[in-house]
Amino acid sequence: MKYREGRVLETLQSVQAFPGKNSEVLGAINTSGARKTIDSLAAELRAHAVQQDGGQRKAMGETENQRVPRSCLPSAALCPPLSIMLV
Repeated sequence: MKYREGRVLETLQSVQAFPGKNSEVLGAINTSGARKTIDSLAAELRAHAVQQDGGQRKAMGETENQRVPRSCLPSAALCPPLSIMLV
């Protein structure tokens, strides 16, 4: 997750927790449409973060999968034969 998106998610989670902790003072705000909107935005951003993290891990795994076969090849196989280079 990008830095900015991470900070937005942390802020949304703090905003979600505040009315719950102060329900006796805030009363009806916990059941308002704004609260539901904040909850849905936080859930959407969390799902996006999970998807990004999964994609990043998959990309790293694919890179490693390509690196392993390359390291198994002898270095002579990676260099063109000398006779081709002299032509």
